[in-house]
Amino acid sequence: MSKVQQSPEYQAAKKYISDYLPDLAIPRIEKLLTREDLDETARATLLTLLGEAQIRAGTPGIALKTLDNPLLREFSPAHLWRSYSLVQMGRYRDAIGELEKIDRMNMRENADLQTGKLLLALGNPKDARPILIPLLKSKDASIQKETTLQLISVALSLNQLDEASSLLEKSKPSNPVEESLIRYLNGRLQLARGDRPAAVGTFQTLLNDPEIRKNLPAALYHESTIALADSLSLEGNESSAIDSLLDALNKNPAPPNLEAIFARLRIWADKTDPAALILNISKWAPLRQAFLENPSVKNSSSVQAINLTPLNAVPSTTLPEPRSLFSLSFLTSIQLQSDDLNQRREGRKRAAQLQLISPSGSAFVNRSLLELGVLNFKKNNFEQALAIFSLIDDEKAAPATKAYAKALAAKAAFAIEEQTKASQLFLEAEEIAREIQRDDLGSLAALNAGITLLTSTRSKEIDEITRNLDSPEARSFLILERGLFLSSKRATEARDLLISFLANFPDNPRTPEAALALAESAIFSLPFDREIALKNITPLKFDLKAKPDFEARRVLVLLALNKGIQQAQDFLTKAPSHPLAPRVLFQLGQTYRKPTNERDKEIGKANYQFELLIEKYPASEFTDPARYYSALTSTALKTDSADKTAILRFRELIDKKGVLANEAAINLCSLLIDRNQQERALGEIVTFLKNENNSQSDQRRFLVLGADASNQIGQHQIALEFYESLLKLENLPASTQNRAHYISGQALEKLGENAQALESYFRVINREFSPETTTSLEWKWYDKCGIEGALSLLEREERWKAAIQLAEKIGRSGSPRAEDARKIAERIGLEHFIYRGRQAPPEKTLPNQ
Repeated sequence: MSKVQQSPEYQAAKKYISDYLPDLAIPRIEKLLTREDLDETARATLLTLLGEAQIRAGTPGIALKTLDNPLLREFSPAHLWRSYSLVQMGRYRDAIGELEKIDRMNMRENADLQTGKLLLALGNPKDARPILIPLLKSKDASIQKETTLQLISVALSLNQLDEASSLLEKSKPSNPVEESLIRYLNGRLQLARGDRPAAVGTFQTLLNDPEIRKNLPAALYHESTIALADSLSLEGNESSAIDSLLDALNKNPAPPNLEAIFARLRIWADKTDPAALILNISKWAPLRQAFLENPSVKNSSSVQAINLTPLNAVPSTTLPEPRSLFSLSFLTSIQLQSDDLNQRREGRKRAAQLQLISPSGSAFVNRSLLELGVLNFKKNNFEQALAIFSLIDDEKAAPATKAYAKALAAKAAFAIEEQTKASQLFLEAEEIAREIQRDDLGSLAALNAGITLLTSTRSKEIDEITRNLDSPEARSFLILERGLFLSSKRATEARDLLISFLANFPDNPRTPEAALALAESAIFSLPFDREIALKNITPLKFDLKAKPDFEARRVLVLLALNKGIQQAQDFLTKAPSHPLAPRVLFQLGQTYRKPTNERDKEIGKANYQFELLIEKYPASEFTDPARYYSALTSTALKTDSADKTAILRFRELIDKKGVLANEAAINLCSLLIDRNQQERALGEIVTFLKNENNSQSDQRRFLVLGADASNQIGQHQIALEFYESLLKLENLPASTQNRAHYISGQALEKLGENAQALESYFRVINREFSPETTTSLEWKWYDKCGIEGALSLLEREERWKAAIQLAEKIGRSGSPRAEDARKIAERIGLEHFIYRGRQAPPEKTLPNQ
């Protein structure tokens, strides 16, 4: 090995790696590996170095294959680099498994430190703590320091404040950045203890001391801004906290944590003078037009929006900076909730302004719509929401404004599923527009009248409206909207409309939207057509900032096609708060579970996505399904920690008593049985069987599991009781009956009840089986009863003629194992000299002497 290490190629490779040029090191290492004079140690060292270079070059998948060489299976450095590769691929649990294989004493501490970090990343501080604590005694000062910082985070996460305090006292930062981090952690500890003066002092020092501030990382600075406000709010001092946040917004108009800042302002708004707060924040809100030129209302019950855009509108301005939008949204909320009528009127105006200037589908628009109507829904007074848009009529607005108001009121009616009223209001808007010769607005109102009828069965009226529309653009729009609506309802009729639109209007700017809807219809609606979906989705790409909903839907189609993993990861990184982000994350996990021609299924990565969804989106409708699939993938990983996670997730679903509760219970029992915890499983099964609301299918599965578990631990009589209960169920599938008789026969054999066992087997064997209609599962248990059950028992009892007769019967049955049965009959006949041709003549009886 020394000769290799002294070679110019090796020295150059090491130098390139140290100079952050791993791509230049790789060919040199590969060249060294072609030498024929390498012994096993040298080759193992070079392979490990190659894997390191490939990881540093950003190709963890290639590195993993390199490090999978049989020479490296007992080589600790290779296990370490394999773990780094797996971390880059998001396979944290697999990386922990590699770290556990490291047996070199001088590498063990670093392996444990990395394991602790990974467990923290997976949200398991309790598991990380016992691994990290011994490292505090390490002789390596850098490991001690890093371990201390990790354990402080562990202690704060577990609310173990005394331990966090003790560790902070022992921390000895060696540079200004570490000093800032320790100071920040100390402030978090003071905040957790409710020590307002100390926490305030700590975070003010971090933010205001020039020497400390210049060494403070940007992320820590913004976190400290929030932490300072949280500290100030203690002991009922919310006003001071608000002042702190307002001051921060004055100094920095575009911090990355605007959402967190305004979330706290909403929470604390009622703890201060509302007039002063409104005055302070109003200076950041965009100036309001004297008249809402381009009202745009989003439909709460449909993916699509209905936009009313007059041709002679004031030219649109650029999108306001984020602080302006947050401020406007905040003011809308505060003023709509005010007891003062004038403030509520201002709130309505701000809400309309917010709809006008915000990006389509943004959270601000959704909030404003919600607050405009839902605040009045608290007492189930739904008409008030509609009245919000109708107030312009009461103010005797200009005809053009009335037309817009009618259209907006129509949209509100549509949102509360009053389609007839909505279509009527749109037609009234059209009439007003025609009277003032605003044919553009009239046509658009008529178009939206057709859209409101999409959810009804009044197709003839829609056809008539479509024919009467003035422009081809409007007609194409309504055709498209019909296709989009039907696609959103998973109706196959959508395909013809969308295909027609794409064929007849190829230059329409909304063709990407139509292609997306067509792809969705083809992949999400019966009959499925992957070819159409793939053809239409492949060319599409939407700008995430401009059209986040479309990009989210595109990613979902790609994932449904078992593609688009990278696109999904990019979407989740850039738009983690998008409403469809939980669904994308869930579908990403499902995609990792499915193998393709290009890759194997990746259970570890799938598990990570489901766990991440549970952590990041606890209120999502996909959280419970994520719990279920996290449990399934954890079970497949077959490690102790993964089993604990699986059991935890199953328990959570059982306790919630939702639609997945029984499925979780069944899988929990199955897991316990697989892990040789049959008695524990039986206890669970007995409990679940007491639930009178179980479906017959679930009851059947519990009974089968109970019988299996009982048989495995020798409680054959209890197993028989389970199967007796099973066979009493009505409408029992034939395959389940066959299985029940087979397992019952097995249990009876073990109890020495061979005659009863044979009877159980023959209840299946003597049934009429048709090769054309019998399912594969029915045949499976038929063959088990016949060949593995009755035939095996008859041979053990040396009842050769009966065995031959049974084997021949199975051979004539048409079962998948009929040929096996015929061979068995032939073998028994040959071994025991039993004639199997024509009927043997009866034995002669000697005459009486």
